[in-house]
Amino acid sequence: KGGVVWFVCMHVLLCLCICLSVCLSVCLSVCLSVCLSVCLSVCLSVCLSLWPLFYSSFHQSVHLTVAVLLGCGVHTLPAPEASRQVWPGHPDLVPTVEVPTAVERGKGGGGRERKRAVEERGERSSEK
Repeated sequence: KGGVVWFVCMHVLLCLCICLSVCLSVCLSVCLSVCLSVCLSVCLSVCLSLWPLFYSSFHQSVHLTVAVLLGCGVHTLPAPEASRQVWPGHPDLVPTVEVPTAVERGKGGGGRERKRAVEERGERSSEK
């Protein structure tokens, strides 16, 4: 009689262990899937809400990096010697070309030349 009770108790314990393990695995899988889906949705919403900030800062950093790289490239590229006019004693300075002002252009008959050019244009347009 004692052996039968022992056999029944072992089967009951085995069934309980199997049921418990199945229930735990199902609960864990459901909990994990729910937790993962909740975490993913929260992370996705946070990332989407922070995306404009990240994108603008990333965009600015890319522009800044490109500008720095281009600036460094411009400074390190050698200038063609034919187009480079260097002042004596100042190897890095290139003289600027001074553009005459309107008053300076007007001196020395500039007004008459302008008048003549306007008249010639008028004659050409009337010939057509």
